[in-house]
Amino acid sequence: MMYSDAHCHVNPFRGLGGGVVGKKFREHGGWFIALVALTPDSYGFKPNYDGYIASIDKFIKECKKVEEQGLKVIRLAGFHPADVNKLIARGLRPKEVYELALRVLKHIKGLVREGVLDGIGEVGRPHFKSEPVVTVLSELIMVEALRLAKDLGVITHLHLEQGGLATVLSVENIARLVGIGKPKVILHHCNSEVAKIALDRGFPVTVVGKKELIASLGRYVNHPNLLIESDYLDDKRRPGVVMYPWEIPEELNKALSEGLISNEVISKLMIDNVVRIYDVEPP
Repeated sequence: MMYSDAHCHVNPFRGLGGGVVGKKFREHGGWFIALVALTPDSYGFKPNYDGYIASIDKFIKECKKVEEQGLKVIRLAGFHPADVNKLIARGLRPKEVYELALRVLKHIKGLVREGVLDGIGEVGRPHFKSEPVVTVLSELIMVEALRLAKDLGVITHLHLEQGGLATVLSVENIARLVGIGKPKVILHHCNSEVAKIALDRGFPVTVVGKKELIASLGRYVNHPNLLIESDYLDDKRRPGVVMYPWEIPEELNKALSEGLISNEVISKLMIDNVVRIYDVEPP
């Protein structure tokens, strides 16, 4: 069986880096990984425009290291809600944060057009405690990112709160206003409730590949818009958070041995859904 990871981070500054992560996942049957850029300070850069440019450049180099291990890679970069929170906390005005985000998105636009990046991620809203202005700003940035994704015809990974129907309906309304199709809007790191509602309403979702979460999805585990992720942070200060990519095969095999899923479902999750949603060639 070949395995995929629908959302993962690599960090040579604080973690194992792309080469090691790619090699280990490949050794465990990995064939595909969707890599998502981290915030500038995660790579040791300042959270300003130059820091964003440098961090995205570092991220692209790490993606190449993963590809060199024989994995197919999708590369996503964005403006994370955590950065909005940090910048407001450091005293930047909302106008300054918004303008910075627009500049970064413009840079990402150029890289997508050059074929260096494949989409946008993460953008969205905070799932952590923050000032109301942080949520408003983050959502404004998400709207602009979705507009950009629509114009470019690429996917966007959304980082969101776990608010059940409220979360999904709000994204549905925003997507409708922007005019972007649901297949291009991926709700990332969903809990079971949000995943089921989003799948029912036509959105692709990613869920962490833990056996318990897979079991909680019930019949939805066979849904064509369901993707499995590790959301691995690659940070030695937080080892194994959220999970290692190479744990995905282990967790799926546990679910298989307990009769929670079949080999056919694993193949669908790991290959068929990935090929269709990410528009990549099968292994």
